[in-house]
Amino acid sequence: MRVRLGSQRFLTSSSKHDLDTDDICRSLRDKVEPLMTRIDGRLEDSSQKDAARELAARLEPLKEEYDANKDELETFTTEVVNRLDEDVRREFPSEYDHRLIRVTGRVKGWDSIKAKIEAGVLRKEPLTNCGDLIGIKIIALTTQHIGKIEDALLGYRRRDTIQRRSWWAGRGRARGYAATHVQIDIPRGLSPPPMELELGIEVQVLTELQQIWDLVTHDDFYKPNEGVPSESRNRVYRLSAALDLLDGELAQITAALHDERRKITEALTEAARKDDGCEGFRLDEVALLTVTKEPGRHLYDDFLDLRDLARDCGFKASAWTELVKPGDEVTRFMVLAEEFQLQTLGELKETIDRAKLNKAKLSEIRSTLDSRTPPDTDWLFDRPLTVLGLTLLLKDPLRGAIPGSIIADEVASAVAEVAYREQDG
Repeated sequence: MRVRLGSQRFLTSSSKHDLDTDDICRSLRDKVEPLMTRIDGRLEDSSQKDAARELAARLEPLKEEYDANKDELETFTTEVVNRLDEDVRREFPSEYDHRLIRVTGRVKGWDSIKAKIEAGVLRKEPLTNCGDLIGIKIIALTTQHIGKIEDALLGYRRRDTIQRRSWWAGRGRARGYAATHVQIDIPRGLSPPPMELELGIEVQVLTELQQIWDLVTHDDFYKPNEGVPSESRNRVYRLSAALDLLDGELAQITAALHDERRKITEALTEAARKDDGCEGFRLDEVALLTVTKEPGRHLYDDFLDLRDLARDCGFKASAWTELVKPGDEVTRFMVLAEEFQLQTLGELKETIDRAKLNKAKLSEIRSTLDSRTPPDTDWLFDRPLTVLGLTLLLKDPLRGAIPGSIIADEVASAVAEVAYREQDG
């Protein structure tokens, strides 16, 4: 056999045909590669099966331990929730604030624990080292409550475990999520849980809007079973930013409300103390309640006179002890006042003085209404704002049909009849 390597061609004694070595290599490769692929696949399948068997053997006793302790963990979680609820609410003095805070808890589900173990997140003693095996959520209305809630957790908090997560700070699937995370020890006085909790208990402190975002996005965006399109994920990010703005605005509006209410009350109280006039103050709900709240205030005696006037005209006595009742009564009167362009306390005082001269007309309105309705029907009560409302309507009865007015339609109709009767006379 003669071989010439330089030309990569050779001749054999049995054949005088020249052959190209590339053809031989290509033919061998085509036959060998499928064989090696099958061998690699079998080795890979074998390795995967070994890993799956190893994982299953590891998970089985953990699942048994989890199931054996689940009920006791649930009971313990309820005790933690009740204790934290008491401690947090102690930070808020008013019953109103109490309704703005809620505390919930849960024991982490086995599927979530299993997923963490499979991902390698939980390695050594995965149950006792699962930091959120017991998870507590403290949900507040707005961000202005978060600071006090954190203060309530100071006695339980483990050092350097507080994490304040802002919506823009996360990366990947964690982006958009906002909350405060704290690891706490077992509250004092509670029976120990059925297993040692190496990392304590995880507490998440959120606003209502943060909680809503978390609930909406958790399954489909944070832990999806399928991919998330880029445009959909960007929309979620934008929504999170918008909710963050709303959270801030809600907190600022609430703080501004209390601050403005305090300023108006202090200014009117100071004016009363110095015996200054209040005529120039803007008429709004806070001013109206302030000047009629207690003896010595600017219009308190005038409102007493209006109540007496209503009783003299046959209006039924009200069970309300306040001269002005916060809520619907004030809101409805302010609708009427706005319609008649009562803008200051001075203009309100002029309406009061005019009402005191309307005893005959008020009595006639009551008589007209009685003649139209069953005897047991009570339309008119001795409320000062009712007297003022009737006085305003006597000037222009057509405005009595204002939606939400303090004056009922039947009463407005009687007012119109009395007013037109006077014009005809």
